[in-house]
Parts: sequence; C-alpha cells; structure tokens
Amino acid sequence: MNGSLDFHPKRVLIVALLLVFFAVATGVEAFAQRGTRDRIGTSGNVLWGDLKIEGAPADGVYQVILLAGPNELAKTTIGSGGRYKFSGIPNGDYELVVEFENQIIYRNRMHLAESQPTDVRSDILLEAKASNPPANDSRGAVVPATFAYNRSASNQALYDKALASVRKKDTAQAISSLKQLVTNDPKDFVAWAELGTLYFKENSFPESEDAYLRALEAKPGFILALLNLGKLALAQKKFDVAVDVLTRAVAAAPESADAQQYLGEAYLGLKKGSKALGPLNEALRLDPKGKADIHLRLAALYNGAGMKDKAAAEYEQFLVKRPDHPEKAKLQEYIKQNKKP
Repeated sequence: MNGSLDFHPKRVLIVALLLVFFAVATGVEAFAQRGTRDRIGTSGNVLWGDLKIEGAPADGVYQVILLAGPNELAKTTIGSGGRYKFSGIPNGDYELVVEFENQIIYRNRMHLAESQPTDVRSDILLEAKASNPPANDSRGAVVPATFAYNRSASNQALYDKALASVRKKDTAQAISSLKQLVTNDPKDFVAWAELGTLYFKENSFPESEDAYLRALEAKPGFILALLNLGKLALAQKKFDVAVDVLTRAVAAAPESADAQQYLGEAYLGLKKGSKALGPLNEALRLDPKGKADIHLRLAALYNGAGMKDKAAAEYEQFLVKRPDHPEKAKLQEYIKQNKKP
C-alpha cells in the first residue's frame, strides 16, 4: 500500500454492560492465567462487529485481535467492510485491538458481564487520512484514533511504558509512568483519562475524579472521560452528579448506546423513572440486538405504573434476547396474563 495513513474514529458502538476503553477491571485474573487459544469454548458470549475504515485503500488488510490481559485470545484478518466474530468468550475484561502493518491503530478496553451468554456487538468505524510522517519515521504515524495525541518522543515512551505495565497488571508502575507524563505535559487529555481509569480500578475515587476532570479541562467534551466520570459518580451513588455528567456525554456522543443507558440508570437512581424512559429507549434503538437488561428496567417501570401490557411487551423482548433466562417460565406467565391480544 502506498502512503501513510492516520486513522480517526467517527463512531464506536459498544454493546456490553460497561464500555470499553476505560472499563473498570474485575476478576479476569484466573481466566487470564490459563492458556490462550484453549480458553475459547463452545459456550460463552459471541463478540462480533463490522470494521469500516472510510478512505482506506480497497486492498487494506487489518488484524482484529482480542486480548485477555497480555495474552492473545483470538485473532482474525479482514479488510475494511469485513466482519470479525469471536465465539465462546466468557465474561471478563478484554482489549479489542486493530493492527495495520504491525502497528496498533485502534484499542478498545471492554468488560463483559452478561447474565446469560449472548451476542455482544462492537462495531469499529474509523477514518483514514493521509498524514505527514515525522522526521524520524519514514512510514508516518499510524495511531489509535482515540489515543491520538501529539507527544514528544520521551512522553510517548512513557505512555507506551504505561500501557505495557497495564498489560502486565503492574498498576503502580502504570500510574507512575502516567503521572510523570502529565507532569511533563498537563494538556495530554488521553493520559489523564487513562490515569483516571487506573485510579478507578484501585477504588481511589478522589484521584480518579480529579484525573478525569483534568482530561476534560484539557479537552472539553472528551467522550471517554465524560462517560467514565459518569460511571464513577454512579459507583458512588452520586446520581445527581451522574445525570449532569452523562447528559454532557449524550450531547457529545448522541449515538453512544452506553451513554444513553447510563444516563437512564442515573435517573433511576434519583427515582425519576419518567425521565429514565427516554434515554433507556434510545439505548435500545441504537443497539436493538443488545442491552437486554434494559428491557427488565423498563418492564419494572411500566409494571409499577400499572401499565402491565407494556411491561409484558418488554419482558417478551427480553426473552427474545435471553431465551435461557432462569425465570423464563415466570416471565412467560406474566406475559400470558397481561399481553394485549
């Protein structure tokens, strides 16, 4: 392929309970300590999505890789417009990576926490643009769009060191590297957001909040910092703060099903079910095949309001997505008694 390309994300749709990029890690350690290829079984979630790179040459070849910690769990090679699919993926923490010519152009951290095995969709939409290669790199910069920040060579080395430490589960070293980086360059909003996530993982909530706020100070409207700051507020049951932050997240990325869902959850925390309906339904519209648990939320709201026919409709849609739910018989009976003919 001729020329050098920069890749910029235009829209990323993540269908999982928690967003990726900066998802808070939970117990994947035991899973990650086993082998890699042999961990994929016949049961578990199916992770899939479309890769679309606008402006990329038709003959471009890209590797989509699923990582569990430092280990490669699955890998496939596709072109722009292709679809990847990884089956038998247990709940846990992962990184979804796209490589082009052996360089990472996209990285998405995600957390799967599905109540039943299901399809989890993560579409990747990037935009390829010609770039001017730096003097010390004849190939030009090919970087993950969400992590696109123009750093000095020394600061980039610190950032790469931090990411390597994260993969090794050396959180202390990763935090140390990022703290040094943002001291060198306080405007590096990406590094601030990464630092916020690491503090979040360590339950250091004040430090996490400060880091996310510094990211937003450097880049107002940065969706990843907004989304994770909102999740941080939800974790602390600061629902009024969560509503404010997640309203800004929805304004910055109205097509984010996760932002819509979390905003709805924040309204539910404030016991404002009528206000939760809009964003929860919008999350389902944006992600019609996922977000099954939202149907349960909506069903509970409708049932509480005496709108049992609407609750029955939500339970019915839930069972389409979760046909093996342990309370299937109970829900079917509710549907039978309350569904409109």
